[in-house]
Amino acid sequence: LSFIASEPAANVVTDLGFIAPDADMIERAQSIIASGMTGRQFSIPRAVFAISPSVSGILNYGGSTAGFSFVQLTTSAVQAQYAGVTHNLNYEGQVAGARRFCNGELEFITLSEPLTDEQAGNCTANNLTPVSFDLGREAVVLVANPQNDYLACLTTEQLGTIWSASSTGTITTWDQVDASFPATTLTLLAPREGDETSDLLMAQAVGLSRPVRTDAVSNTDSLYRAASVAVVDGGLTYMRWRDYERVLERGDAAVRLVAVDGGAGCIEPSAATIADGSYPLSRPL
Repeated sequence: LSFIASEPAANVVTDLGFIAPDADMIERAQSIIASGMTGRQFSIPRAVFAISPSVSGILNYGGSTAGFSFVQLTTSAVQAQYAGVTHNLNYEGQVAGARRFCNGELEFITLSEPLTDEQAGNCTANNLTPVSFDLGREAVVLVANPQNDYLACLTTEQLGTIWSASSTGTITTWDQVDASFPATTLTLLAPREGDETSDLLMAQAVGLSRPVRTDAVSNTDSLYRAASVAVVDGGLTYMRWRDYERVLERGDAAVRLVAVDGGAGCIEPSAATIADGSYPLSRPL
């Protein structure tokens, strides 16, 4: 090793048709041998580059509306740093997004499930090879009054009965949801009309993005909704997992987190059950 890290060895390398290390590299090699350093010392990549602030262009996005908020926040941050880049967000749903993407009309699509074989075949036919990035999973959780033991676990079928628009004005007590429940009045609180959380709830509970009933108390503040159901008999609301974590951080509302039975038993939402996909009211992005 000492010979390899010497100038005479450089002549041998040159005679064999290779480019010999320069004086700095030889000195570095000698230092490594003398100090007994271990590990990769020469093959560690050091790629340093910068994107010019004046970069310009147009990027088109589409696909499942499940990714709209994420992309909107991300592109806003990018726009602030690179003002010359235009971001066109046109979300028409996963099917239309996949078609336009494979036609070369979009640079990015967000999906809540992988491309079908047919969609992937369209991309291949147009010489497009998608590159996928797993952005994690999103989930909606149900929060109830802690005194209502009958709300410890609800089936996805029961959730459809509780929240579907067809139940507006007709399903008003809990015994109408399930005969084993008490005849307590349903006190339902929901986000504002059109909130994506409602779409996530209905899509995962009943398989379709059906409209939510219109007679629930509407309020955009998840902390307010949690505080309300905590003190109302028969109270129930829903929110995103991250909003529930905010409720826990505040610690001013004693609430019950409702487990959900999608056919495989009651699964309580947690970081682990959301991440592994076992919690029914979650989906990947």
